[in-house]
Amino acid sequence: MTIIKSGIILAAGLSSRMGSCKPFMDINGKKMIDWTVDSMIDGGVKDLIIVTGYRSLDIQKHLSLSYPGMLKFVKNEDYKNGNMFDSMKCGFRALGETDAVYLLPADMPAVSKETFFVLEEKMCVSRKKIFLPTVGGYRKHPPLIAAEIVYQILSYNGENGLRGFWKEQADQIEEVEVEDIGCTLDADYPEDIEKLKKYLAVSG
Repeated sequence: MTIIKSGIILAAGLSSRMGSCKPFMDINGKKMIDWTVDSMIDGGVKDLIIVTGYRSLDIQKHLSLSYPGMLKFVKNEDYKNGNMFDSMKCGFRALGETDAVYLLPADMPAVSKETFFVLEEKMCVSRKKIFLPTVGGYRKHPPLIAAEIVYQILSYNGENGLRGFWKEQADQIEEVEVEDIGCTLDADYPEDIEKLKKYLAVSG
């Protein structure tokens, strides 16, 4: 069994803690956003949506040149409020016909392609609708979400954003333990960039 997999990359944030626009930060000669896009493409994603906000036109221009005709862009007009769940909803509304969708922040460029395929394999044999990778028992990104419950995410207005939705949908979640340090690495502060450089120099 194969499934049609879409992906949403969240690249709308202000990068306030980093002090520099994270998608454009250099990691071993390659922009962070390019690493993230490549990880999803390598993981078998065909329909890839980039949710922009801060420096929206710059991100779209760069990615359109790097990946001509391969990506779809949607802007979160309220990106300044810092609510990532709003960006998620923008991405979900832009989905085309698909069976399932991965969700990944742009500042997580080191996820292994094997993680995407492991989640897909689990979805193909399970009755659950949400598949969360875990490392050492801790939930990480990217989740794989069945398209049939996207409407429930779009209608969810409870507390704590996606975490609140996970709690509400606990009986639909399957945790999938993966051996992927990349799922634990994001980039909030300058020192995180150095960790990513070292890790991707070996694994990338």
